[in-house]
Amino acid sequence: MKKIKYVFLVFLILICSSVAIANENEKKTKPIENRISLTPTNTAINAKGFAEIFFKEKRQRTIQKFSLKVEQLPRETLFVLNINGIFINTFLTNPGGAFEVIYEANPKGSHLLLPGVLNPVTQIKLVEIKDSIGRLVLSGSFVPINSPQGCKSEELEQEISLFSTEVAAPRPLELGIAEIKVVRENNIIINQELEVKMEKLTPGSPLDLFVNNIHIASFTVRSDGRASLEFRDNPKRGELPLPASINLFKVISVAVKDRSERPILLGSVDNPTSNKIKFESKHTLASSIDIDVRARVEIDVEAENGNNQQELELKIENVTPLSIVKLFIDNSEVATIPIDVIGKSTLVMSSSPRSNQQLLPPLNLITIQLIELRIISGEVLLTNAIIGSCERSRENREITLLSTNINLDARGKSEISIERDIGLIIEQKFSVKVENLDQVTTYKLFVNDEEITTFTTNFRGSAEIKFSNKPKGSERALPLVVSLVNNIQLVEIRILSGQAVLTGRF
Repeated sequence: MKKIKYVFLVFLILICSSVAIANENEKKTKPIENRISLTPTNTAINAKGFAEIFFKEKRQRTIQKFSLKVEQLPRETLFVLNINGIFINTFLTNPGGAFEVIYEANPKGSHLLLPGVLNPVTQIKLVEIKDSIGRLVLSGSFVPINSPQGCKSEELEQEISLFSTEVAAPRPLELGIAEIKVVRENNIIINQELEVKMEKLTPGSPLDLFVNNIHIASFTVRSDGRASLEFRDNPKRGELPLPASINLFKVISVAVKDRSERPILLGSVDNPTSNKIKFESKHTLASSIDIDVRARVEIDVEAENGNNQQELELKIENVTPLSIVKLFIDNSEVATIPIDVIGKSTLVMSSSPRSNQQLLPPLNLITIQLIELRIISGEVLLTNAIIGSCERSRENREITLLSTNINLDARGKSEISIERDIGLIIEQKFSVKVENLDQVTTYKLFVNDEEITTFTTNFRGSAEIKFSNKPKGSERALPLVVSLVNNIQLVEIRILSGQAVLTGRF
């Protein structure tokens, strides 16, 4: 009888231990859920919607979802979904002016496959709905969920040679080049530029430029047979805007065609012997189980004339001394790293390793998404999937407002200021200062052809108007129509009858 009681007691202890372990594991795998409301602009002031993310790690798989629902938009109308500044998809509202979609890593039924740029969904920050001509309709930003400390910054410079389709022998004739520059923070495109230069073309011929088979510009060759085009997200004088659907981080081909769509010049990233690329990336990894642990990954890639040099450097500190961690890239084990007696370690991997460096496995360091450090048990210690604080930065831009024939003596300037932290815009300011206008007179301020406010000059004919997303003192709240000051292009001061007195472009 005692033996039976003893066996039964052991059995109960095992059950309780299993439940306790299961509960502990459940705590560590608590899902991440976040939902935001989308704010309408003056383009569709009655519109409304929400976006939602769901992220949960299990032993065998990870469950991820991104959901979007919008309502009270024009019915049966085409709209564009951008996330973190990247084109994701187009959608058509139903007869009731609504639309709903769910993206999943493993979609079922009507759900769609989660795009790679949204993996993991915890990196989703900015959600934008735009109409077919690029005007912002709805937008919203996710805020950090658990105050992580991770960050990813990337800079890409690429040159793609453009070859004549008419001269193939004895070797292809290079008649142009496409130069690309892209800056991203936490997968959000901060800036992208494209410059295309061409020569020895038929003078006066009308041509079209295509990127990834998308038409982005029409132009005419100069009398000397040359042509050049410059594009930027926020174009300056002489530059052209990039279409919202173009992501220069993923350029595959560049083509120049005549009006019958016959290729004149072609360039492709698949031709490594003529293209150049330089890529730098810095990742600050974050930990959800030990806030003192630190890790930094730096990636450098240079490729020219078919010679591809890649290097990855990892530095770790504040890890358990004399322990072992493993480096995983996109869920594949890459290296085992011993930690020294003070809890630090440095690993350098290269495609052409020198002394004290390891050989880099066959990876494309430009396209990798997930970097993790795991302890021996397999638990993730550090990851770049938790995005948090990049270094705080501030960008200031200023333009001069030029007078018109209405008042040749008028002067003015406009300034925008953007402060970023955790990869997000945390503060935005927009200001206009004018002088030598009519005294004690009311004027209108227009931005991108939208009236923002009216103001009255003082007895000297001067005025200063300040806006901020966090207004203080004399500052006014930033209007919804300029909810992102980076989108400001045209600034005008007009008299009440509508004629411009001062004008300027960012």
